[in-house]
Amino acid sequence: MANVIMLTGAGGKALCAGGDVAQLAKQNGTKEGQKASADFFGLEYILDHLIATYSKPYIAVMDGITMGGGVGLSVHAPFRIATEKTTFAMPETTIGFFPDVGGSFFLSRLDGEVGTYLALTSERLMGVQAMYAGIATHYLDSSVLQPLTTRLSELNFRDHATRAERNDLINSTIAEFTTELPSPDSYEKSKNGNISGELREAVDRCFRFNTIAEILEALRTEAQGEGRIAEWAQATVKTIAKRSPTSLKVTLKQLRLGKRWTISETFVREHQMAARFMEHPDFTEGVSALLINKPATQPNWKPALLEEVADEEVDKFFTLPEGLEPMEFLESLPGSTSDYHDYPHAIYGLPRESVVEAVVRNIGRNGEKAVLKEVLNQCGNKVGAKEKVQDVLRRKTEKQGDGIVWKKQQQQQQRASL
Repeated sequence: MANVIMLTGAGGKALCAGGDVAQLAKQNGTKEGQKASADFFGLEYILDHLIATYSKPYIAVMDGITMGGGVGLSVHAPFRIATEKTTFAMPETTIGFFPDVGGSFFLSRLDGEVGTYLALTSERLMGVQAMYAGIATHYLDSSVLQPLTTRLSELNFRDHATRAERNDLINSTIAEFTTELPSPDSYEKSKNGNISGELREAVDRCFRFNTIAEILEALRTEAQGEGRIAEWAQATVKTIAKRSPTSLKVTLKQLRLGKRWTISETFVREHQMAARFMEHPDFTEGVSALLINKPATQPNWKPALLEEVADEEVDKFFTLPEGLEPMEFLESLPGSTSDYHDYPHAIYGLPRESVVEAVVRNIGRNGEKAVLKEVLNQCGNKVGAKEKVQDVLRRKTEKQGDGIVWKKQQQQQQRASL
């Protein structure tokens, strides 16, 4: 009988910071314990899949810490609200695991290499940074959450309103409570969370490769320069060096493969990967060293070096472990989307770079102002869209006569003329 599903965290500190991985690590000493841990992840992924394919409007309020399991409860929702208290991260490689809860799907579909960067480094995004990165669809001050909840509870849908019509009404209702956005550079604890401008260009340059070795080489090249990007590259190399070598290699392959997975295949595959990690020593070692030991200690990864992690060992994470039954999802509710290759509700966030590119290729000859106007019209002049589109145009386009062209498009035209 519910019209709208709205998920919030209890206590005011977090939406959800994750599951009890310490308990899982403690029971992984036996085969039975490893199976129990794998079953735990299976239940979690079944719930995440239900959210990702749910038939009714679903709103996740990412007020406070939203990490790990909390990301799975929110990131697949059509509506994801960040506030000034939001702290988003996928810190799994820190503890010898991989960015699960559908990370293969949502991270690989973020613009450029933003998802790869977040997955390998566990970089934290604060507040409105989560919206600009594509994690959240809306940004509100936490003081309006209660009035918003009341307003949503009063909505009445037409009996025969389509799913899209219901979601459109939710979207416009949330927009009523939106004000001007704070600067993404206003968060002292996340100076690299504003992934735009020259930092975004560096992220795409360095994290576009298909091996960790190449990514590190690119970062070291950037680190030889001067200024902010060199400092960022130096810090990022140190960050990656602390991560589990096995986790890093598995995660990178996961994201590259995940671009082709459907949402259902994603959770089936991740269940298999999670079961493999329960058998691998790095998960128990990472959780014990960083979360159980007081004070925390430095994890002793096995293997300890990237070059010692064989490709054959990485490949095993993408096969069905012996004794693990393929995951079965809950029966779909009427009107649910059973499966898809991309989010059917992506229109409710800020416009993706692919949307901007399509408009540039179509009417770029009319100039930057015409492109900006068209993209803003397509997204309903969403707050924050202008700033993002302008950043994309600065990075990705060049002037050609009175118009603009997508940089790759210009390069292709030049090659064709030769």
